[in-house]
Amino acid sequence: MKRRKPRTPPLNLAEALPHVAGSYRRFVAGPVDEGDTKAFTAHHSAAKTALSHLEQLMKLAVEGEDAAATDPADRALGEARQEMHEEQETPADDPGEPG
Repeated sequence: MKRRKPRTPPLNLAEALPHVAGSYRRFVAGPVDEGDTKAFTAHHSAAKTALSHLEQLMKLAVEGEDAAATDPADRALGEARQEMHEEQETPADDPGEPG
């Protein structure tokens, strides 16, 4: 019998960004032996790679939000919410006015 992989929930990049940024921040702030040229160069290179990775994640998260905004179902839901909000803001008729 073939084993199935457990289903993983879809990744929300916008929610993952703070965790990734924190991890990279701890890495970059970590100790570096500045006297060891190879170690310093490797750490510096890894930090640049981390920043590039974080920048790419940010771009993908924004693109994902843009894609969700263009989804017809999401757009219809947003329009319905806007209409409901506008109806709630409309002042009620004065009960003393003749109808």
